[in-house]
Amino acid sequence: SNKFTQVPRTFVYSSNQPHAPSTAMPPPPAAGVVFPLDDQGKRSTTSINQGAFAAAAKAIDPKLAESVTEEKKWRGRYTKHIGAHVEAGLKTPAAALKSAQAGLDYLHTTMQFVRGEKSTSLREAMKTLTPATSPFHTHVIKGSRKPGASPLEVPYNGKVLSGDALEAQVEKWVRQGVIELSTGASIMQAAQNPGWRDLSDLHICMLGASSAMGPFPLLMNMGANVIAVDIDRAGIWEKLIKTAKEGCGTLILPTKEKLAANASDEEVAKVAGCNLLTETPEVYSWLAAVRKERANKQLCVGAYAYLDADKFVMISCAMDAIIEKLIADTQFPKPALAYLCTPTDFHVCPATARDAAVDNLRKSPAWLSLVASLLSFFPKLALKRNARKLVTAEDGTQFAVVDALVKEQGPNYALAKRLQHWRAITAREQGCVVSTNVAPSTATASVVSNRLFALAYKGFHYVKPAEVAQPELSNSVMTALLVNDLRSPTSIARPVADGGRPLRNPLELFRDNAFHGGAWRTGYAFGSIGTPAVIAYLFNVGVVKPYLVAYNLAQFVGWSMALAATVQCMAAAGGMP
Repeated sequence: SNKFTQVPRTFVYSSNQPHAPSTAMPPPPAAGVVFPLDDQGKRSTTSINQGAFAAAAKAIDPKLAESVTEEKKWRGRYTKHIGAHVEAGLKTPAAALKSAQAGLDYLHTTMQFVRGEKSTSLREAMKTLTPATSPFHTHVIKGSRKPGASPLEVPYNGKVLSGDALEAQVEKWVRQGVIELSTGASIMQAAQNPGWRDLSDLHICMLGASSAMGPFPLLMNMGANVIAVDIDRAGIWEKLIKTAKEGCGTLILPTKEKLAANASDEEVAKVAGCNLLTETPEVYSWLAAVRKERANKQLCVGAYAYLDADKFVMISCAMDAIIEKLIADTQFPKPALAYLCTPTDFHVCPATARDAAVDNLRKSPAWLSLVASLLSFFPKLALKRNARKLVTAEDGTQFAVVDALVKEQGPNYALAKRLQHWRAITAREQGCVVSTNVAPSTATASVVSNRLFALAYKGFHYVKPAEVAQPELSNSVMTALLVNDLRSPTSIARPVADGGRPLRNPLELFRDNAFHGGAWRTGYAFGSIGTPAVIAYLFNVGVVKPYLVAYNLAQFVGWSMALAATVQCMAAAGGMP
């Protein structure tokens, strides 16, 4: 018998399966990190989502909190409240930090942790249920290659770029507006400092090691010591173990049984892993034990796990509960933190990005202006200007902001990402190095499984300078930015106490090093260009390409007939043997 809680079966249910009431399995009992029960005995996500933003707003602006609380159509209008929340935080540096901490406190004290018949707040569970001795054992797997710096390679459009070719492409991305100038500089710093890419001195804990957007394979190739946390499924661990053995790094993983050092890959995979949602206190306990064994090693904790819909909030809260305790442990130096920000959010951006959005709107191609005019008759589909009014702080400082929120992603996705923002700025203030760069919109399997998103992704490149990245591109450039943040003494990730650059407001942490894929510089707001992108793609596939095929075929047939007629004429006139 296994004393560890198993993965809730709802994780493997498919929404496409037919429902048969007479044979349907009852829902599994709640376990681990969950939303609290409401007055009707249901675990409502909307009330908690709305409550988190209300709590964050109340700490700095009671009127803003009131508008959040009174919103009757939260799922349809949540985006405007997130924008107002960010703008309120820009009034003073203290406001940003106070609001963030209030949001974090609300989630940690409101989200519940259920074990057996007992339910308690997540924060209380981390205090009372964390075992003194970890129930997990530690197994170590070393790569077959010798550690050493290798060239930074970036897969792009069927090629693998490095050296001068990479530098040329980075400069092109900057000119086109796909990335910011600071992003290009940071990528090239990571490329031009080979010693930075030997990560054998670093211990990087990946919460969600198998994540499609995570840097696991690249970290293994850079010699990092990766403390991997992921679900206890043999297939996942077989892939992670294989990748680790092919690299030059070290894989440190939790197992439910003590294994011999020479245990086979199959034996390890069968007992490897843990459940971040249901074993949150035990996962922290194991990480604390590993950290104690390697007390003199620099630790970086990356929050990479992802689940759909409301479970993304749940898994993000679980990861944050672990991170909160690791930061609070005064036995060790503050850990570095790593996040991947989404471009589809509300961010502080460089003033140059805002200026480019104004210019790109003025230069919009005729087809896009026509589509914008037609869509203006449909309020829900209307295109919105990307360049927003500057936000003025109490001391007169002005900030450029960009609203790239995509309403269709839903309020749970937005809250999970906002939670990471809240932790990032408070942790940097507490002395942590925080790498939290904006990653490009990426055609991962989970995203393109949504048909509308898949169509929009195929058409975004018609709305310049928007560009969707493939997973291998995102992995490589975001890992390069992580290396820069951990190695560069001038990185914005470093706290002021560690020689880092002072920020006018903590929310400027997300401004630099953004690989936003053009989202900050399109003429129209990124959240509104999905419809014209779909139209452009379908028109190109359904009209333009068939027309070109038909035109070229007609040309071929016409010229062939003309050539045949010419040959016949020449033959009749005796001009041919």
